[in-house]
Amino acid sequence: MDAKTQENLRKHGGFAFDFGDIKDDHKKAVEEAIKYLKEKGVDEGTLNDLKLKFQIESLPKFDFNKSLMVQFCKKNNISIMEQGFVTETKDGKTKLYPICGLVEEVRVLDRLFESIFNAGVKAAKQIK
Repeated sequence: MDAKTQENLRKHGGFAFDFGDIKDDHKKAVEEAIKYLKEKGVDEGTLNDLKLKFQIESLPKFDFNKSLMVQFCKKNNISIMEQGFVTETKDGKTKLYPICGLVEEVRVLDRLFESIFNAGVKAAKQIK
């Protein structure tokens, strides 16, 4: 849940919807709301976001393991985890990109940085 939603919930005394426990009735209600919103001219990006949030449709995901950062972490025995997703709509197509969690002590992160730096130097030397 984003910070603005949390702030609004505190401000107005609301409670958070549990997106981890979506039932078929929830999906049906949202599908009806989407039909209504579409008739009212709400943009497709917003409607697609609702379909995603309520698991009516699944969207393509960026492959977490193809991330250079993830590959460098694995190469250096550093645990990195998917903690959720952000959505990006580009040219009418929405895609999910992982949010990563990385917790490590500074010396290990320094070795990771050094590994990334050295790989860059090595690649630059090959260009010459």
